[in-house]
Amino acid sequence: MEKNEAREQVLMNALNIRGKMNTEEVMEMLNVSESTARRIFIRLESKGEVIRTIGGIQLAQENPMAYSFERINKQNLEQKIQIGVVGANLIESGDVVFFDSGTTTLQVCNALVRRINEELLSNVTFFTNSLANLNVLSSVCKVQLIGGQYRPQRRD
Repeated sequence: MEKNEAREQVLMNALNIRGKMNTEEVMEMLNVSESTARRIFIRLESKGEVIRTIGGIQLAQENPMAYSFERINKQNLEQKIQIGVVGANLIESGDVVFFDSGTTTLQVCNALVRRINEELLSNVTFFTNSLANLNVLSSVCKVQLIGGQYRPQRRD
């Protein structure tokens, strides 16, 4: 793989996580000059992979507001984990809880699995419309799955 292709791949991996970056972030990440960063932006835009913006670059999508569970799940992960722990600690034995789909909600479910495995929580009933939540929670307890039309981009 040539140097330009390697740089483009590194940048695309970062954009798949973050969605957009400014020129300074790209320069620092790739250890390149501003003009080199701009040439990379131009090449990626010509391939239809990104859109150049004022002062940066963002992923190109048919609908820039389209939700992507995989991409969103990686954003602000540490904060989501912390929120998940706090949320899971609010649930008590005997509670009945509904979990909607979402990446922060998934972290609440992950924290609940730890609480249940540590025997800090029992006799809880969970309802969800999220296959991601179902996959996490069903390893330690029964989960009631709410029906409806499946939306793969949201995993619900």
